[in-house]
Amino acid sequence: MRSRIAKALALGVGAALLIVSGCAPIVPPLDTYEFVTEFGSFGDADGEFRTPNSVAVDESGNIYVSDTTNNRIQKFSAAGAHLLTWGEAGSGDGQFSGPRGIDVDAAGNVYVLDSGNHRVQKFDPQGVHLASWGSGGTGDGQFNTPWGLCVAGDSVFVADTLNHRIQKFTLEGVHEASWGESGTGNGQFANPSGVAVSETGNIFVADTANDRVQVLNSTGGYVFQWGGSGTDDGEFDSPRGIAVDAEQSVYVVDRDNHRVQKFVYFVAWVHLSTIGSEGTGPAEFDRPTGISLDANGYLYIADNFNDRVQVLRPIREVEELEGANRFETAIATSNKAFPDGSDIVVIATGTNWPDALGGAALAGAGPAGPILLTQPGSLPAAVMAEIDRLDPTTAYILGGTAAVSESVENALKAKLGDDDVIRLGGGNRFETANLVAAAAAERWGADFDDHATAFVATGANYPDALAASSIAAARGLPIYLVSPTGISAATKQAMDDAGVTEVVILGLEGAVPATIEDDLKDHFGDDKVDRVGGADRYATSALVAQEGVDRANLSWWKVAVATGQDYPDALTGGVMQGRDLSVLVLTTRDSLPASVEQALSDNSAAV
Repeated sequence: MRSRIAKALALGVGAALLIVSGCAPIVPPLDTYEFVTEFGSFGDADGEFRTPNSVAVDESGNIYVSDTTNNRIQKFSAAGAHLLTWGEAGSGDGQFSGPRGIDVDAAGNVYVLDSGNHRVQKFDPQGVHLASWGSGGTGDGQFNTPWGLCVAGDSVFVADTLNHRIQKFTLEGVHEASWGESGTGNGQFANPSGVAVSETGNIFVADTANDRVQVLNSTGGYVFQWGGSGTDDGEFDSPRGIAVDAEQSVYVVDRDNHRVQKFVYFVAWVHLSTIGSEGTGPAEFDRPTGISLDANGYLYIADNFNDRVQVLRPIREVEELEGANRFETAIATSNKAFPDGSDIVVIATGTNWPDALGGAALAGAGPAGPILLTQPGSLPAAVMAEIDRLDPTTAYILGGTAAVSESVENALKAKLGDDDVIRLGGGNRFETANLVAAAAAERWGADFDDHATAFVATGANYPDALAASSIAAARGLPIYLVSPTGISAATKQAMDDAGVTEVVILGLEGAVPATIEDDLKDHFGDDKVDRVGGADRYATSALVAQEGVDRANLSWWKVAVATGQDYPDALTGGVMQGRDLSVLVLTTRDSLPASVEQALSDNSAAV
């Protein structure tokens, strides 16, 4: 489950942060796009079009357009300046009869579906003909008016439209497989006209006359479908072009609804946004057909009846959540993550960190709730007001009375009732972490058994545990603390009691020594213990964020950035991020560490 959203969050008071660029929400926030530019108009001169059908963007940003009624291919710069035209009407090499699908391989070679000639033609970047394959017919490697084409790795996938199937070839045109037949059942098609392949090998098909999208696995087996005829979100009227980005968000050109729809996977495929409407103005369409994306997440859309290509980009917002102090910043994140209140609230001291480190897993478990901070001796009035707004049924206090006093506990009991305030406090930070982890696993119940993974972090410092807070909150992964001298028998027993079967160690051996890793491997098995750590706390946070994407189905879509030089903002923000199934990274107060900047840059298209 990966996605992409145009928002980043900076947490903290006066943080000088550069933003480079959902257990979890049922539906993610809407993604928004804005018009950047357009090129083309009706005609047959260079740079003009007659019903452009498909568009492709190479790794250098060059744009290739199948100019269908003009029976030619045009090439443009990233800025939309005309560079090259090749082709004419005919059936010879380099000639076309209604060219449609187009894509580019890693070497820059261009593949064109010569639809009326029932074949694929291959060209170099300068339009020099390299190869052709296919002919009219129903056999393997033959076509009947193919419309959609996608190059993925070493393979070419073709939507063989009037044969109602998908065919797969090598880059040299050797037939490898055919899938599908005419019909409305799973794995059957009616005039499929778009095909796209994700980085995981799933094949997405615009099943045009069935008004749906179907998903096949890498061997052509049916996986899933969504859609239906209509104009509502998630419905289609003659879907044509389709594209998948690196985060596996799916973009579908909903031709006769004059729009593009974007979907992400949140347990099921969920409509994320509708882009465009009918018209001739910016970000308006008249029967769009083709779509491509570049490395920055820009959309290139063949606006068929408007005889142009439009370029749109995601609107990337930066929102700073802050208060006058750490207590009020925690309230700001609570307001953001839980605008309609919550069933629980977790209370931790705002003056020290050990007891609070495992709070994200507890706060995210079951019906989630925020972490709010308190003075040890008294509950700030603003925090009590936020508890009133949240209207929880249960409050958990983390730590003993030295961390959160009896007077704070009594104030909460007066508000919620004696039985609805639960203190989780042990004789030291390690015992408290065990109690908090047990409570989190208990609240997750059978859902925890589905993954049974836990984090282990040093109890001598806070950054590594903070870096994992969004994952802990999103997936209910408990965090256990260890001493530099070893892991106690009580902690291993607590892990067993909670049902933990796999462990991820946070930080390098300077934080969690190799002797502890060996002990954990002896206990759980060598293949059940992993370590994620970087050269410093910031590099570790970037690596842990990517671990959340790779192993826990989080995303960079709505990344949060918090100071790594203090603990409160990242602690309370981690719950918000977990609720949005997005990651958190750490920064210094004054500059973005190179490791974090690189991680943001590498994932900028997903932000």
